[in-house]
Amino acid sequence: MGMLAIIAGFAGGLIAGTLAGLLIIYALIALGADVPLQPSLSDPELGDLVSFYILQLCSALGGFLLPGLVLPRYIHGIRSLEFLRLKTGFRPQTLLWAVLLYASLNPLMEWLQQINNQFHLPEGMQQVEDALKSKTADYARIINALMGGGGYGRLLINLMVVAGAAALAEEVFFRGLLQRTLYIYTARLHASVILTAILFSAVHLDIYGFLPRMAIGMVLGYVYAFSGSLWLPITLHFLNNASAVAGVFLAKKNGWDFSLDAPTQYPIGVVIAGTALAFMLALAFRRSVRPQKTESQPAVRDTRGWISVHSAKDSIDASLIAALLMDKGIEAVVMDKRVPLYGFGDVEIWVAETDSERAAAIINSPA
Repeated sequence: MGMLAIIAGFAGGLIAGTLAGLLIIYALIALGADVPLQPSLSDPELGDLVSFYILQLCSALGGFLLPGLVLPRYIHGIRSLEFLRLKTGFRPQTLLWAVLLYASLNPLMEWLQQINNQFHLPEGMQQVEDALKSKTADYARIINALMGGGGYGRLLINLMVVAGAAALAEEVFFRGLLQRTLYIYTARLHASVILTAILFSAVHLDIYGFLPRMAIGMVLGYVYAFSGSLWLPITLHFLNNASAVAGVFLAKKNGWDFSLDAPTQYPIGVVIAGTALAFMLALAFRRSVRPQKTESQPAVRDTRGWISVHSAKDSIDASLIAALLMDKGIEAVVMDKRVPLYGFGDVEIWVAETDSERAAAIINSPA
């Protein structure tokens, strides 16, 4: 029922947002505004792009942000800000490690793009493949034209709409709503992250950018799961989009050779080294994460009447299980009984004795 609500919310919100955008555009035209529906790609002026910005903003708000903010209470009975983890912040050093981790994966992303570019459909579907390649190339030309021209005013608008609004709306929907819902239903962290990343990439309807975009979605998913704050993947997503927006703008302004549809050719040794570095940075990132108290976690200090229902070796896994229990309406606390420095021992999850049987059933449930 929950997944059907998410699908219906996305489809209905996207249609409603697009229709709302078109109504706004036609209303502006009726009032005498010069708002072309198809902006020129040669050297578009800011006024030529009003329809593009309106449709981008309305579709992002309707298809992603609105369902992401409304559906948590309907599906899970939990206030949206708490369910999405929008009340939890992150440390500056955690953001630093996340940015370095993401940057070190750039050679791998470019290599995945090269692999993706070699994708071919069966011989009998050559016309379909040509149409897909044409669509991808047209979209790249549109984006390069829209983001590469104009002055700093257009750059600022692109940063707000193309980078900021898209990052906020997509992370609220995919990581905040979809990934957390999948985790609650499956109790499988990796499955929920990977499946969300696949859907995240598929929704962009770009088959020749599918692999790198899926990899980006996985990075954002694990960053969200381990940090416990949706603001961290939102920030990382924004920085990724903003770097592309700024890169296209500065390249055209200074005559540099830069294009979003032309992957950098890294030697395989650089790809391997970058991936190895990313692994080490991921360990540093996990060490920088500390469980942060949120309003949904009970301030329990007297554990009389509470019992341990689960033991884990990792505080992150224990925190995720505790969050799962709280999402089901069971108050839970994490008690780290590991020996400092060496890490021997377990991390226990405690619940009220009256909730112990239900908590154990949820934890041990295969689905």
